[in-house]
Amino acid sequence: MAAGWQQEIKVTQKVDAGTRLVDLANHLNLTYWLIVLGNRLALAIPRRVSYAIASFIGDLAFLSWREKRLATVANMRRVLGPGATEARVRRAAQLSFRNYLKYTVDFLRFPGLSASDIKNAVEITGWEHLDRALARGKGVIFVGIHFGHFDWGAAALAVFTYPVTAVVDTFHPARLNDLIQRHRTEKGLDVIQLEAAGRAVLRVLRRREILGLLVDKPVPGAGVCVDFFGAPIEVPAGAATLSLRTGAPIIAGHVRRDDDGRFAGVIYPPIEIQPTGDLRQDVVTLTQRMMDVLSEMVSLYPEHWYMFRHLWRADALTDGGAG
Repeated sequence: MAAGWQQEIKVTQKVDAGTRLVDLANHLNLTYWLIVLGNRLALAIPRRVSYAIASFIGDLAFLSWREKRLATVANMRRVLGPGATEARVRRAAQLSFRNYLKYTVDFLRFPGLSASDIKNAVEITGWEHLDRALARGKGVIFVGIHFGHFDWGAAALAVFTYPVTAVVDTFHPARLNDLIQRHRTEKGLDVIQLEAAGRAVLRVLRRREILGLLVDKPVPGAGVCVDFFGAPIEVPAGAATLSLRTGAPIIAGHVRRDDDGRFAGVIYPPIEIQPTGDLRQDVVTLTQRMMDVLSEMVSLYPEHWYMFRHLWRADALTDGGAG
């Protein structure tokens, strides 16, 4: 059954013309130059104007990129529940596209921001939870999802002098990857390429530092099955496994943009269970607790969740319903 689910996803990806176009742009270095140009424009144009342009592009993407629209609408339908009208579901999905493009503007503005700029623009509550977790001397596994401004959140930790290393995806070609990762490291964030994570993540925890992980990447057939908004999904087991093996507590949090353009963040209390000695079951239980906490932020601000691919198996197999 798992193999069939994976095959269905592969078939869907093959007909996704938008993804092929993005891959081609990356290969031809067009994305690289768009980011370089975007950096300059984002710093030269007033932020409100940049956000308006981003919203317009987000609307175009929502209307034209059918596969991503279908997946996002299906995901929002799960989050908002059976009581939500189809208009409300589609509106939330469209706002998610808009907010992601606004996040892109914020990322493009990164090179022009100082540490004090970031400190002055963000207000985070719950620092005491992180401080108490770090005081245990085992390091901390800081988990998040594709929500709000995850790069800004990681940068905020770094500029407030918390040593943080994030596991990140690798972009291709190498020139594009170097550009994107440089935007992150210039703000004090250390990064580990996902393919090279291995023992590197253990070294971070042994140094009693913060390891950042995004955990809402679908891994059909190779993850932990948990309940998320009333239906099963499969997510990576890495965070829970690392925590149980090393003793490093798991902390969840997020940073999102407010309507006034400032950034508000929340750090939640440590996510813990009482181990039973059955590692496999403990991983499932801890991962479920983790996803329960992360679902709270999505419930509160669904339009700030950027999940543009199917997370629930049934939705992927039926192509997400009406688009």
